[in-house]
Amino acid sequence: MHPAKVAELKQYVEWQASGRERAPEITQAMLALDPAAWDGWFTATPAARDPLTLHHLLETAHGDLDRDPPRALALTGFVLRHMSEVSAPPFAPLADALLRGSAWMERGNALYHTDDVRGALAAYVTAAGIFSSEPPLEIDLAAARRGEALARHTLGETETALSILGEALAVFEGARDRRGALRCRFYLGVIEFDLHRYERAAAIFSSALEEAAAIGDEDSVTRLHNNLGHCAELLQDRAAAIEHLTKALKLFEERGMTAERPRAILGLAHLLADDGLLERALVEMKAVQSALLASGRKLQAAATALDILEILTLAGDEERVYATAAELVVTFARAGLAREAMRALTFVRGEAARRTLRTEQVAAAWRFMHRLETEPRTIFHA
Repeated sequence: MHPAKVAELKQYVEWQASGRERAPEITQAMLALDPAAWDGWFTATPAARDPLTLHHLLETAHGDLDRDPPRALALTGFVLRHMSEVSAPPFAPLADALLRGSAWMERGNALYHTDDVRGALAAYVTAAGIFSSEPPLEIDLAAARRGEALARHTLGETETALSILGEALAVFEGARDRRGALRCRFYLGVIEFDLHRYERAAAIFSSALEEAAAIGDEDSVTRLHNNLGHCAELLQDRAAAIEHLTKALKLFEERGMTAERPRAILGLAHLLADDGLLERALVEMKAVQSALLASGRKLQAAATALDILEILTLAGDEERVYATAAELVVTFARAGLAREAMRALTFVRGEAARRTLRTEQVAAAWRFMHRLETEPRTIFHA
């Protein structure tokens, strides 16, 4: 290597090391403040105006996704507002694109975890556009497109999502990035689950659980226990469901993953319903719904309401089922969530069957709602 390149590389390594050493203390001071004071603090703190400080805030936001999604949203918004005010040294030519792309990618993550799926998709696409301009950032591009895939699936574009995930997985495997590949497989399992292919989803989650344990990814281990518990409940394997869900609940609490904890409780409530303990199941589900509403996750609370409707249907409370379901159809339709809107519609029509919505029905509903939003005159005639 040319001596000049060696000197430049040394400068870069020293800059990274120095910045990463300073960043935690600087960001800790900011996070101790009320979010309303963050912008003023940043302006008054020259030491904070460094790309590596903003990167550390993005890492903090990523860690908040399972613990404090609203703060993750606030942090990513802060970085987006201020990233144009920092600049990297000339020996770090990719730092600007990396910061901008990472900020939009984490913004997508935060928006997805706070129920703004359309906003998340736009953020992921923006991040992918930034990363694609720099070939060395291929791994980062794959990560942004992986998020895009999950958002597209949630909005009903499942075939496109599967294609994107396959491409991203190939990139991660080619780079021997085991964590990146693991997250792709996790999303593939989620898609299989949403398509009611529970055995296939369970097989993917089981393999992913082994991989997560092997590489020491404890957060993924926790999520995978939860997902396997939900699969087992739907496959009527009660013993496995109890084992995985109780393990997940314990780990969610130990690891402070408070935003994910309601999902395990919901799975255990389904087991109560399976045993005919409808009142107890209803109490647990309403507690989950209240927790989600308190954390600002209105769409996830609405999704929990669908589970509550199942219990009310079994209890014969048709009047409450119809009124609540009608509201949910509108809520989900406005958010572009065709799968959930169609499930709510089955309750309105009195045709509710537990988790039996076919893929083609979901696709048809998504197309209808897209037309309703973009071409209403083709549906409603004067």
